[in-house]
Amino acid sequence: MSYQGATSVRIPTHEIGHCFNLYHDFKNYGDVIESEKVTRTFNVIGYNATTAGDRVFDTPATRVWDLSPDNYNENGFYIGGDMDYNILPDYHIDRYFKNYPPRLNNMMHVHEGQDLAMGYFFTSGQGNRIRWSLATDTVNGYGIWSLAETDRAELYLPFETQIVPGNEVISVTDNGDGTATVCHPRVQRDRFQKGLNYVFENPDITDPSEIAEFDHSTPNDLKEIDRTYDYNVKVLDLDSGNITRVYISCTKGLVCWFEEFVEGLVISTKVLGSMNLTVQQLNEIQVKDPNLYDSLMSDYYYILKKMTASGAINQKVFYKD
Repeated sequence: MSYQGATSVRIPTHEIGHCFNLYHDFKNYGDVIESEKVTRTFNVIGYNATTAGDRVFDTPATRVWDLSPDNYNENGFYIGGDMDYNILPDYHIDRYFKNYPPRLNNMMHVHEGQDLAMGYFFTSGQGNRIRWSLATDTVNGYGIWSLAETDRAELYLPFETQIVPGNEVISVTDNGDGTATVCHPRVQRDRFQKGLNYVFENPDITDPSEIAEFDHSTPNDLKEIDRTYDYNVKVLDLDSGNITRVYISCTKGLVCWFEEFVEGLVISTKVLGSMNLTVQQLNEIQVKDPNLYDSLMSDYYYILKKMTASGAINQKVFYKD
């Protein structure tokens, strides 16, 4: 597939439409007797929209695939003079395309160039044809599909689980080279599907007045739950009284990585407990200086804070003699 095809809204969707038994909206696709006529009024002479062409009644008949955009006005309506593929006598002049304009932005039409600014669409008739092909068309191999059944118990469980670092900082270790080893707890992140009203309960909360602390998920949410403890799941759409416990089995251990120190603070005093304090801000160069400790005066009490880019703090309290 070309780069244009891979980045297009229209082209991949158009080709998938073919996989579901949709035809182009032009020409006759091998009909021996006649091709699709322009009229869209059932029982009117010449009506064959459901048996010829793309066999979809609510897509106007289209004679050629490369209709020029120049034949369309600024609103996307056809203003050209293209006529029924089977040219008809003058008394059928009302069956010109200009009365039932083909639409360049129908997904099953074909045009040259990039995607149009106007939005693309399938018609209701094309949607019905897709459903028909899935249900009945065994000739082309589409009639192999059937409704899927899922145990409702699976709806109470996450469809995906990841092990990620938790927000809490467990330890920050100064490596002596301007970096720190920052460790977080391993946390299980569970993702729940859209389409249902979920309630996620902390089983440790027993006071009904604290129910507002529960997490809720509406049908439009792709909910992610970060937990370091087991929690309860309710699906209000199914049975608000039913509860399933989701067990967290991967909360032990740490996730650690290196971070650079970016700033710091030195607080010093000669007398422990004195309010006479000296405060020195450290920039990124100073906080990474390996000789920082050696530069501090002796016989003073110190609080030395070093902060990484993520905000993790390494703090030491000491007396230098």
